[in-house]
Amino acid sequence: MQDTRKEFKRALFNGSFDSFYNHTLQKLENVELDQFIKDIEEEKLEILLYKELEQKEILVDQLIPVFKNLKESYKIEAAYQGMQLMETRKILEKLPFPVLVLKGMVMRFFLQQGLYKRSGDIDLLVGKKHISDTIEKLTQLGYKKKAFYFAHGEISLFNSVNQMIDLHYDISVSSPYMSLFKINRSAFFDEKMKLEFEDTNLDTFNKEFSLLYLCIHFAINHRCSEFILLFELKEFLNIHLENLDRIKIIALSKKHHLLPILYLVLHMINKIGDFEKIKDFQKLVKVHLPNATQIDAIFDEYQMEQYVLEDVNREKYFPLSEIVLNNKRKKYAYKIAILKQSVLETIYKINGIVYWPVYNLFNQGKRANVS
Repeated sequence: MQDTRKEFKRALFNGSFDSFYNHTLQKLENVELDQFIKDIEEEKLEILLYKELEQKEILVDQLIPVFKNLKESYKIEAAYQGMQLMETRKILEKLPFPVLVLKGMVMRFFLQQGLYKRSGDIDLLVGKKHISDTIEKLTQLGYKKKAFYFAHGEISLFNSVNQMIDLHYDISVSSPYMSLFKINRSAFFDEKMKLEFEDTNLDTFNKEFSLLYLCIHFAINHRCSEFILLFELKEFLNIHLENLDRIKIIALSKKHHLLPILYLVLHMINKIGDFEKIKDFQKLVKVHLPNATQIDAIFDEYQMEQYVLEDVNREKYFPLSEIVLNNKRKKYAYKIAILKQSVLETIYKINGIVYWPVYNLFNQGKRANVS
């Protein structure tokens, strides 16, 4: 069933669902179909499947109950996200200092397609100096801190109906990453924009910095393993790239040492799909990125140690883009080679503290000048 899930994700990514529907989905037996639904629910893709099926005249008997169940799930999620929006509005009215809303409803605004995935929590970014005051205000609204929750740069809270809030004061859950790349925290609130979402006024990152934040969230916070996040990035670029200030993106990427991360994401998108606008943008980024040709080769083939449940250790080689298409339930550790003075070295392992592929970042233990 992994192959069916992978085929679905590739079709979704490339806008070729019709082919998947005609040649694969309609031919699945009941047991296979049930497993497929469980698989895509695991990756928050069932609403996207529902929206694709909604445009079809479903004639295959085994798909009719599946569609009805997906429709009910969609209605429940729509109601939940409506309540979540009301809760967000109430919280923002309570906080007297700058607050940025991230992910969730902001992505629904940017992607212009309404509800498309399940939403678990409300993500808010505040200045570190306002953390204590924010927690106090949220406590007055009935929230309390989640015990035994450890993640750099964020605090998790919940209320009596189990509405979760992720309160961020940093944009990466990796403290080493933030120090390695020296992200300028004071710049967060300089790169904001106002938007109106379903009669709610809120602040979020402007589109240029939103792109970089989404890259960090996908590549660092989720270790390039969440298909839905790369799908969002692809959709964001397809919709907004023509109107983005590309010079500003390059400047921000250099300022915060994010060019390798941006290039990595563009590389992965273009390996899974064929998007001319995004390819052109990747070429622009490549001009500003030393050693990009070698990095291309590294991203195309890396060593993956696959740990199966029986503790059998096997080594395979896959393109980096395969991470988001593979079965998410298996336990993986990834070794990525990067360039150190023209010598490929494995300095990165995703299975703990996160460092992502960068170029010439280490030079006898010191940061290279990449500005």
